[in-house]
Amino acid sequence: MLQRIHENIKGWFAFLIFGLITVSFLIWGIMYYIEAMQKSSSMLAKVNGIKISDDQFNQAYQNAQKNVIQQQGGVLSDAQQAQLKQVVLNQLITRAVLSTEAKKLGFYVSRAEVNALVTQMPVFQVNGNFSPERFEQVLYSNGLTPEKFTEDLRYGLLINQVQFGLAKSNFLLPNELNKTYVLLNQQRDFGYFIISPKQFEQEIPVTQSAVETFYQQNRPQFQVPPQASFKYVLLSQNALAKQVNVSEGEIQQYYQDNKQNYRTPIKWQVQMLTISAPEGSTEQQQKKAQTIAQGIVNQLQNGVPFDHLAKTYGAKTLWVEQGQVSDLFANVLSQMRSGQISRPFQTRAGLTMVKLLAVQPGKLKSFASVKKEIQTSLKDQKVQNLLSQKSEDLSNLTYTNPDSLKPVADSLGLQIETTPMATQSGLKTGILSDQDVLSTAFTPSVLTEGNNSNPIALKNGDLVVLRVNQYVPAHVPALNKIEDQVKAQYVQQMATAKAKAQAVLIQKNLQQNSNPEALAKQYHLVWHYQTKVISSEKNIPTPILALAFHLPPVANNQTLSSAAIVLDNGDLAVVGLKKIQLAKTSSLNSKEAAALQGKLADYYGTLDYAFYQHEAMDNADIKKNSLPAAMTN
Repeated sequence: MLQRIHENIKGWFAFLIFGLITVSFLIWGIMYYIEAMQKSSSMLAKVNGIKISDDQFNQAYQNAQKNVIQQQGGVLSDAQQAQLKQVVLNQLITRAVLSTEAKKLGFYVSRAEVNALVTQMPVFQVNGNFSPERFEQVLYSNGLTPEKFTEDLRYGLLINQVQFGLAKSNFLLPNELNKTYVLLNQQRDFGYFIISPKQFEQEIPVTQSAVETFYQQNRPQFQVPPQASFKYVLLSQNALAKQVNVSEGEIQQYYQDNKQNYRTPIKWQVQMLTISAPEGSTEQQQKKAQTIAQGIVNQLQNGVPFDHLAKTYGAKTLWVEQGQVSDLFANVLSQMRSGQISRPFQTRAGLTMVKLLAVQPGKLKSFASVKKEIQTSLKDQKVQNLLSQKSEDLSNLTYTNPDSLKPVADSLGLQIETTPMATQSGLKTGILSDQDVLSTAFTPSVLTEGNNSNPIALKNGDLVVLRVNQYVPAHVPALNKIEDQVKAQYVQQMATAKAKAQAVLIQKNLQQNSNPEALAKQYHLVWHYQTKVISSEKNIPTPILALAFHLPPVANNQTLSSAAIVLDNGDLAVVGLKKIQLAKTSSLNSKEAAALQGKLADYYGTLDYAFYQHEAMDNADIKKNSLPAAMTN
């Protein structure tokens, strides 16, 4: 099994997939949880000999708290904070267990592979290229160091290798495939009623006493979320660009120093013959391709014209250019003369031979044609350098003057702006439309303790620091201010209760062999009866369809298997199942079988990983201390 797992996770593509899956979690999630520097901080847990310190926990908790506040809004209660702390510590322990287990199984991710992946992440790029300044800026604004980030990324990739390998090394027996196909492609005959609470609203008596009682009993649901406005300073790249100039001399010098970057690529016209043996092909396929290629070489040595062999093996005549072909391909062509035929060499498609027909040398682009491009590039570099310098000043001034933005604004020449009032949901425009800004703005440190925020990186690379201007805590308005809203919710709740009671009664009647059409007439409803319905039917509401396919079969054709469900819009549905017809395996063709087998193998791979994780946790040596009550509040 382990060998099959390794075979399924080889290559850069696998690492790229792991990176795409885990990068978002790694940037915002649990940081630097294993093999950390041995500090003097106290130990919260020890997992298979690896210590988890309170410093590591604090960093992880701060990021987790930021995410939770961003998702649900508002300030966390003491109970919620205590629960989140325990979840974070458990996650740190789990990640440590899985990483040590992966190492035991022989999995490994090199630092070179991690560094290569980092340079390809769009978040660290400027104009499509990796920017060290942008890399440091993004990490710094999120409280990370390059060492912590790359180490965390490396361990994330390590853990995901095991999961990916298990998912891709699973297989399915024929009888399992057939049973699954029969169940997935079954057809069901069923009907359903839709009961809307709205039809009962006119029946609900609304008295002042009832409304007041409802208001007092349901005060939490009328709570208005906290609102705040914020003062902020913005370190804008556009503003910095106005302070930057690029001289004619700088542009000329850059052009002279980098002429190799401004040449049009060399183009070659070739007659290309390829024997199919793509990357990843079996050893047998490779040997077959090599035999054919050697046969072609032998025929050429015996005087058979390449043009004749080209027709036999389906060669193509085309132009290729440097940068569009592999380095190996370009190196082969650059050493050839017109009319010369290459030896076989490996490409993605297989073993390739080419006859060079013509060469179009690359030309140096004129200074005038690239001047604007160079000027823009140099200006962007200067702006990024200036942003990096000023971002450090911004951080230092913010830290040393936590109770005011004025020193920051005066020192860096920035304007102090003010946002409109907003809830955790934010606004459609401005800085409060950015989720990272919102999640920071509504933290206790900024919202209730009156501190400046740390610099926050916006999606366009600008930096913002904010502090609370006006804060209105969450509160329940007086009844006389929201009386219409309370009355509406009271009527809705009472009407829903009546609708539920009717649904229960109809469900019992269906199970007792009552006629659905008669029930429809009695309760002024519509009986929607469907036959030969498949589980992927699009014209039936998804919750109703799911319930119909979860109902157990009936013992005879006289009664209905029945259940009720509340729909997303508040209506109720009562479903009655009449008949189940299983599919026949004779209808399963090879294409469907292959697709289904792949899906089920992935599903079983997920289950295997869950079992693997559970076993790893059971066998791990875990020593966990209690969390101090005052930690990271």
